[in-house]
Amino acid sequence: MAFPGPFDYENGISLMQGLGKYDKLYQASVRRGLSDLLGIGKERILFVNDAAAFALGEMGFGEAYGAERALFICIGTGCGSAFGVNGKIASAGTPGVPRSGYVYDAPFLESCIDDYLSRRGLMALTRECLGTALDGKALSPFLDTFCPEVLCFGGQITGSGTMFLPPVEKACRERGIRFYVAKDTSLRTLQGLTRL
Repeated sequence: MAFPGPFDYENGISLMQGLGKYDKLYQASVRRGLSDLLGIGKERILFVNDAAAFALGEMGFGEAYGAERALFICIGTGCGSAFGVNGKIASAGTPGVPRSGYVYDAPFLESCIDDYLSRRGLMALTRECLGTALDGKALSPFLDTFCPEVLCFGGQITGSGTMFLPPVEKACRERGIRFYVAKDTSLRTLQGLTRL
């Protein structure tokens, strides 16, 4: 199963807390709950980060196929991310990749990226600014340190991307990074699961 983080993927336990999403699952064994609900053995339920599964799908079947370095951002209830190197998820310690592999908790303005690049964050920005576009500064440190050749956005909120993605696209263009929005995040996530 593809599941957002933070999450203990090996043990199937949610670690999300204080992010305004799935807080009631904090320290819950999602694996045990699904096993009981579905009547199947716990060992048959495996978890992977949803953004990582999406990235694997894009690198295996999408526009990021063949890219040496690619950054993937999924905007939904939060800001998911994955860093790809040569068709695989970047390993810990890869230069330019945050220690956790996530960008959601990176400091930005008065809090963290997740509070700005998420459904709730974008709703707050549009409510406050009445349509002022997101300026791409939140991702600039990762574009500059990881140096991807491709930046791919996915997630349901990207359907409204024309309202907030042009400045991000501009930041990519200035760095020679190819930018695109995935056509079907769910399909690529499922395809990514087949690559595990």
